[in-house]
Amino acid sequence: MKKLTLNLLCLLVLLCSCKPLENRQIEIKPTEPALPEGMKILYEGEYGTTYNCSKLPIEIPCGEGILKCTAVELYQEPSEHGYYLYGVVTFDLSGLSSDDIYWLDKDDDFNLKIFVDHEKNSIENEKLSTLCVYKNSGYRYYALDGMDEYRYSFDGSNCTLCIDIGNDKLYDTYRYEFDAGTVKDTAEMSKGLYKAMNRALEQQLEFWKSIFSN
Repeated sequence: MKKLTLNLLCLLVLLCSCKPLENRQIEIKPTEPALPEGMKILYEGEYGTTYNCSKLPIEIPCGEGILKCTAVELYQEPSEHGYYLYGVVTFDLSGLSSDDIYWLDKDDDFNLKIFVDHEKNSIENEKLSTLCVYKNSGYRYYALDGMDEYRYSFDGSNCTLCIDIGNDKLYDTYRYEFDAGTVKDTAEMSKGLYKAMNRALEQQLEFWKSIFSN
């Protein structure tokens, strides 16, 4: 009798501990949106994420839309005894609204840099920074320069483009490594871009003259 009572108690405890499958709440974790092809997270921290991009275009969330980096190239301008180096980064604005474009143009948290390695010119991580922006037909062309003169052509340079953008109180970075190949002469730039770049260089020169003349 005692054995029967014990078995019944065990059965009762077992039945009480088992809930019907339909009454169980299964927690489903939301999935992260897939990254564009060729992009992976290199570093994720409290203040932003660094992405490594292996191909162009680079798709960058911007406002309510997507900003696309479609091209990055180096140009060099021959001097009497060497070369000056420039970079041009092209962005397609077709994925942005007029509001997104307006705030992109006003955004101080949108920065570009190109880091250049070139063995013959004995440089490593030489930084090119934004000189000016040329606006044309739904595109933005950012011209970058480094201000120094070097003796040899920059053909075959190893480069890293870094695009920094503020996004929802975070600061994300997109990195893209590339081989410059044969570096074009600045004479091959579009006339509008070349004119905008020269105007910016003249303004830069006047600024430094005013600083040192005081």
